[in-house]
Amino acid sequence: PARPPPRRRKEGGSLALGWCVLSVAFLGLAVGAGAAYRYVYPTRQRCPAEGDRFYDHCKEGRRHHLIQIDWECLGPRRSGAMRAAFGIDEDETAQAGVGYVPTWLTKENAKVVAKSPCILGLTEDLGCWYCKPTKKPTAASNEELRAKAAEMGVDADAAADGAEETESEGTAGE
Repeated sequence: PARPPPRRRKEGGSLALGWCVLSVAFLGLAVGAGAAYRYVYPTRQRCPAEGDRFYDHCKEGRRHHLIQIDWECLGPRRSGAMRAAFGIDEDETAQAGVGYVPTWLTKENAKVVAKSPCILGLTEDLGCWYCKPTKKPTAASNEELRAKAAEMGVDADAAADGAEETESEGTAGE
C-alpha cells in the first residue's frame, strides 16, 4: 500500500479539524439561541423579587397579564371604577382611547376579564416584562391609606374584608 505524501495528509487533518471546530461553534450558537428564546418567552411565570408586593401573588399561582382596555367604551363612571380596581391614580396620565394595564390574575379571573365588554385583549406576560416594582405595604403606609379612606367616607377595614372574601372565592377553584 502506497502512502500519500506527507503534505497531503497534513491538509486532510486540518480540514477535519476545521469541520470539527465549525460544528462545535454552530452547536454553541444553537444552544445560545435556544437559551435566549427561553429567556424572552419563558414557559413558567417569572416572579418579581421577594420584597415586592406582588411576589406572594406569583407564588399563589396567579399570572401576570397585560389588559388592553378601551377607556372611552367604559364611560366616565365605569372608567373610574376600573382605575380604582387597578390602583391607577387619577393624577397619572389621563386614560383616553385604548390603554394597557398590567395586573396579576388567576386563571378563572383571566377568562372572565378576557370576555368582558370594552376589553380588547388580554396578553399573558410570563416574563414579567411589564411588571412594575412595588414595595410591600408597611404598617405606616396602611395607616395612611386608612386615613385617606376615612376622609372619603369609606370604612377601609370592611372594604379590605370584602376584598379578601372575593379573592378567596376566586382562588378556591384552582
